[in-house]
Amino acid sequence: MHADGLWQFLKLYIAVKNHFEQNKGWPLVK
Repeated sequence: MHADGLWQFLKLYIAVKNHFEQNKGWPLVK
């Protein structure tokens, strides 16, 4: 796996995780 692709995915994951943690909701994750 390319490091750039992994880093891009990781940044996106963190951004989404932080967003849903702030909104107290995970519609796609149990």
